[in-house]
Amino acid sequence: MPHLRSRVAALAALAALTALTALAPACGGSSGGGHSGITQIVACPGALDCGVTVAHGYVGGEATVEAQIRPAVSAACQRLHAECAYVCASPFAVCGDTVAQCVEDNVKRYLDDLDYPVVDATLAARCRVDIQAAACTDIPPSTPACDEALVEGCRDDRDNLGAPYSFLAAPALAALPSELSIHLCDGVEEWFTVTLARGESLRLHAREPEPSFGHLWAELLVVGPGDDEPTDLQSKSMRWGDEEPLAFDAVDTAGSYLVRLELSSVPTLDLTLTVEAVAAAP
Repeated sequence: MPHLRSRVAALAALAALTALTALAPACGGSSGGGHSGITQIVACPGALDCGVTVAHGYVGGEATVEAQIRPAVSAACQRLHAECAYVCASPFAVCGDTVAQCVEDNVKRYLDDLDYPVVDATLAARCRVDIQAAACTDIPPSTPACDEALVEGCRDDRDNLGAPYSFLAAPALAALPSELSIHLCDGVEEWFTVTLARGESLRLHAREPEPSFGHLWAELLVVGPGDDEPTDLQSKSMRWGDEEPLAFDAVDTAGSYLVRLELSSVPTLDLTLTVEAVAAAP
């Protein structure tokens, strides 16, 4: 299944250096101003103690994103033209002859690389801390906040999941079964979490208003103790017109699990997704 993180990880740190100081809620806490029946958490086995900063919400729009990127790139470029100048000897570094040129070249490169870039302010603030602690050779550092601060978003996404374009922004469904109205864009990940008891299996049943030739990719993942990234447990694919729901295998451990969705082969699609947990047969 396609995965966007490899595409934007190198961009996120520079885009995330902003003057924002808001910190994320504790793992398992409320996202604040979220949607009815949804709480923002990161999926961890057992008790929700994942030890990573949780995103507050992605925002898009060229002017908004550029306004956050420009001071970020400026701060990074100033460091590259000072104590980290030796990094610019690399043929892969985009430093420019001056700080100003460095800023302009990188702002354009970051915006041109993504179709609809979105930035999360909470992760940007966390990434700024990570960069301040990073060695010159580690700029940008590959940390969860820096990898996920700037990602590909979905334009005109006003469904009841919000903008969960990263596992760090995954909202939790308060109860199962749950019915979601979702707007998806081709190649853009959307995430949510579910709580499953030991022996339960997750089932997803997608209904779209009109048939299409697209695919819906779905993965079940978990963040283990001490892990920075989620681990893929199971992957499924659904073609439109399939009568049977996507059925995942039963889980061995009770806890909160991540679900990653991604549309493929059609530009956009609005669908209704029924999410349910099925207990093992006695």
